[in-house]
Amino acid sequence: MTATEYWVESAELDRVEPLRWSDAGNSQLFSCRYDDRPYLYKEYADDFRRDADHHALGDLIRWRDTLSAYDRDKLDSMAAWPRFRVRRDGFLRGVLLPFAPERFYERDGSAPRPRMLSELIRLKAAGEVRPGARGDIKQTALGHAIEVLLWFHSQRVVVNDVREVNILCARWGTDVFYVDCDVMVGPWRPVGPPAAPAYMQNAIPGLDRPSRETDVARLAWMAAAILLDDLALPEVRADQLRKVTDPGAAQLLAEASRPGPIDDDRWRKLVDRWTAPRWEARARVPGQEPEPVAASLPPTRPVPIFVAEQVGTSFRVPERFRRADPVYGLPPAPMLPVAPTPPSPLAGLSDRARLALILGIVGLLALCGLVTLSMSLRGMAL
Repeated sequence: MTATEYWVESAELDRVEPLRWSDAGNSQLFSCRYDDRPYLYKEYADDFRRDADHHALGDLIRWRDTLSAYDRDKLDSMAAWPRFRVRRDGFLRGVLLPFAPERFYERDGSAPRPRMLSELIRLKAAGEVRPGARGDIKQTALGHAIEVLLWFHSQRVVVNDVREVNILCARWGTDVFYVDCDVMVGPWRPVGPPAAPAYMQNAIPGLDRPSRETDVARLAWMAAAILLDDLALPEVRADQLRKVTDPGAAQLLAEASRPGPIDDDRWRKLVDRWTAPRWEARARVPGQEPEPVAASLPPTRPVPIFVAEQVGTSFRVPERFRRADPVYGLPPAPMLPVAPTPPSPLAGLSDRARLALILGIVGLLALCGLVTLSMSLRGMAL
C-alpha cells in the first residue's frame, strides 16, 4: 500500500460517538468503527488541519508497514500509531488510531479514562488532593518511558512532543503507551509545526528544530517534574532530585535538561535500574488489578545461625542439641476385646420401687446392728 492509499472517507465511519476526555490537545476525540473494527477517531482542530501536510501524514502511516513483523508488533504494543487518514469533501479531517490496551485505562464509574503519567504527580487544587504515586512506581513508569524513547531513536524517529499527558501508564507503572504519534518526525517531512508549550520553549532552546537531543531534554524535565511533584519547576537541579532518587539518576537528569550530547549507555543503565523486577503480584481479585507486594522482606529480628563444632575432620552434635532418637518399626499394641458390662439389676425398676428397695435394705441393716448391740450388752452382763 502506497502513502496515497491510506485514506478513509468520513462517511465510511460507523457509530461515531464523542469521548469525554479532558485533554485532547489540538483535536476532538471520537470512538467509531471502520471495516468492522473499533478505532479512535482524532479530528483535528481547524488551525492544526490548516497547516498539516497530509502527504507527510501518509508517509508517517506507511512507515509502520516498512518495519519487520517483530518491530511492528513492538511498535503496536507501546504506541498508538495512526492507521488511516480521514477526509471529507477531499480535505483532511483527522486520523484513525487504535485504542490503547485496557491496562492503560482508569475506570470512573462506568466510563474508562486514559491513565496519563501526569496522574503520578501529587496535586492539590481547590481544596482537593490527588495523592499521586509512590516514588518507586514513578521511577518504574519513567524507566519504561525512557526505554520506549530510546527505541524510537534507534529507529531514527524523534518523538517531538514529549509530555506527561502524551504517555499513558499502567496502574503500577509497569508499562507505558505513547499517544499523539502523528506529530513524531522520522524519515518523512514534519506533519505539522513543532509541538511545545510556551513554558517549555523558554526552558529548552532549539525546540523549533526537534531532534534526539531536544527529546531527551524534554524527557529530563518531565521526569524531574513527576519525581518532585512540581510541574512548574524553574530548573532541573541535581541537589533537589537526590532527595527523591539515587545520585546517579539525579545527576543525569540535571545534565540532560539542556540539549547536548547523549550518553546512551548511561540512559540504558538508568532504565535497567528503574525497571528491574522488584515486585510479585498478590492473588487477583475479580474486577480489581492486583497491587504488587515486595518479593522479599528483611527479618524483623536477627535469626540465630548455628554452626556445628568441628573436631578433627568430622562434626559432632553438642550436648545441648542432643535428644533421644525416636524408635521406628515397632508393631502396634494388639487391641483386646473388652467384656461387655452386665446390666444393673435395678435397671428395670421404677424410681419409686428403687426408693422402697433402698429404704428396706437400710432398715434391715439398722435392725442387724441393733441385734448385734443387744447381744453384746447381754454378754457383758453375764
